[in-house]
Amino acid sequence: MEIFLLLLVYFIFGVVIGFFCAYLAVQKGHNAGAWFVLGLLFSFLALLVLIGLPNERGSSREQGGAPRSSTTPEPYRRPSRKQSGTLGHSAGSPGGAGSLPRSIRLCPHCIQEVHELATACPHCQRDLPEVERCSYEPCGKIINPTDNRCEDDEGNPFCQESHRGVEHCSYKACGKVIEPTDDRCEDDEGNPFCQESHRGIEHCSYRACDRVIEPSIDNRCEDDEGNPFCSELHRDRQSTEPHSVYL
Repeated sequence: MEIFLLLLVYFIFGVVIGFFCAYLAVQKGHNAGAWFVLGLLFSFLALLVLIGLPNERGSSREQGGAPRSSTTPEPYRRPSRKQSGTLGHSAGSPGGAGSLPRSIRLCPHCIQEVHELATACPHCQRDLPEVERCSYEPCGKIINPTDNRCEDDEGNPFCQESHRGVEHCSYKACGKVIEPTDDRCEDDEGNPFCQESHRGIEHCSYRACDRVIEPSIDNRCEDDEGNPFCSELHRDRQSTEPHSVYL
């Protein structure tokens, strides 16, 4: 009778240890059933061995965050037109939020992320072409295979059609993008303007002034280098005190 009671107590205690081993095994990424049996049979010995084992779940997460080195990458699902139009832009640069860092580009062969300085893809082991960046200066992002790449007449690459042929108003106080609905015009040197009123606008070259020269009210004049001034007084001040700044 006493032997039976001892076996019953040992069995109940083993079941408790087995369940605890199974729970701990799940938390550490091991087989719960196998460790339940081991806990049932070996009690604290199995529990101590399980505590000493490494955390497989944590290591698998760390490996999942690193770039994959497999030579057979997962099939690529091409993003929709809306998604590909916003790829490559970030909060710190023109565009949306679904962007790649400026130092990362996509391999044209397997469409996996690689560093812009890499000469061969670490995923498919194929050579990489030279990096191309959008010639639209406010953009300047790396042109990826998912972008709608295009060129202008001079062969300059752009990441999308809307960036090709973009012009900014040459009037320095404006500088906005010239839209097709604007009354675009040019001066004698070919500089573009968004409207006629911005073409031919001159600012006084006197640093303390710098206001727009109004032909109807100002006595416009120039110095020997052709710089415009709104009055002869400002021209004389600029020539006699070229390094002074008047507030």
